[in-house]
Amino acid sequence: MRAEQGDAVAEYTLALMYADGDGVEKNDVEALTLFIRAISHAFGEDYDVYAEQRDTLTARMTGEDVAEARRRASEWESTHEP
Repeated sequence: MRAEQGDAVAEYTLALMYADGDGVEKNDVEALTLFIRAISHAFGEDYDVYAEQRDTLTARMTGEDVAEARRRASEWESTHEP
């Protein structure tokens, strides 16, 4: 799967699916984790679009859920080479 390999577009697309419950069970923590990962691999206009989606999602989440998503994204980054 391209998202697991760090492809920003795939991570972003999967994040949208989790945020909306489109084809998968809705999961804001997983969605935010993937948005954070996508942002870390994006540049230019994509970066801005991904960051806007991240901010919109974060606004409706609890602080605990946001912290968990950040922890998961950080853990993933630490186990995958750039």
